[in-house]
Amino acid sequence: MQYDPDIHHRRSVRLKGYDYSQEGAYFVTICTQNRACLFGAVADGQMELNNAGEIAKATWEELPAWFPSKRLDAFIVMPNHVHGIIIVGAQFIAPSDGFGKGAINQGAMNRAPTLGEMVRAAPFNQPAGFSRN
Repeated sequence: MQYDPDIHHRRSVRLKGYDYSQEGAYFVTICTQNRACLFGAVADGQMELNNAGEIAKATWEELPAWFPSKRLDAFIVMPNHVHGIIIVGAQFIAPSDGFGKGAINQGAMNRAPTLGEMVRAAPFNQPAGFSRN
């Protein structure tokens, strides 16, 4: 289906002018297509994950291997979406001089991936059969 602005219009919850590449803790929600309940069901007030839900959970826990400059916080899988907190920060690469005098190249760092880059590249969004190896 091609994009049609007359029928495909979503209200953005992003703050206008905010730089989402800056360091911070971000609350992320990722929904299944058409909000289909693919990850399991709630029974007796508890979320019971099916195989797809277990994969979603394992994928979240694997994200630090894909993006070492970020940390994870709370996470939950729901029947048709996942919620999680991703903490984005700069990755410092300046090594110590080994003599306790600080970093050799003080202030050197890699650019941390943006939140959008992480969500877009996360295995949640990869086609079936995708492998990073």
